[in-house]
Amino acid sequence: MFAISIHPASEADASTIAALIQRTVRISNAADYDAVTIAAICNNFTPALVSEKMRTRDVFIARSGNNICGTISLGNGKLHSLFVDPDHQRSGIGRDLALYLEGHARNTGLTELHLSSSLTARSFYARLGYRDIRFEPRPDGSTWLMVKLLV
Repeated sequence: MFAISIHPASEADASTIAALIQRTVRISNAADYDAVTIAAICNNFTPALVSEKMRTRDVFIARSGNNICGTISLGNGKLHSLFVDPDHQRSGIGRDLALYLEGHARNTGLTELHLSSSLTARSFYARLGYRDIRFEPRPDGSTWLMVKLLV
């Protein structure tokens, strides 16, 4: 188990967040997506695109010591971009980030939270109480649209 703290991300974190996401996708999603799809997903998370997304979303990071080991964001009533560094997975950080974001979403007045889960993370979200709405075939990585009531 890792001791973590969760904080709002800053613009200065964008490059580190992008590197964390790309590393996580390449390692953790490789069993569920082919190399072309992995590359397309990674192309959605360049430092410039992460920085751009940070301007329209509430982005949070999990730190273990001085290292960013996870990230998550909220935008337009949707949970986005929950990624935990592969070296820290299965330690509760993903769950902690999701619960933190759910609390943040409640505080903004949301009563439900939507997300597009990778094939890899679908069972993780189901364990947290998210339920399937429908499968979303996409050229940059098919996902499952899921929802959780926050009330």
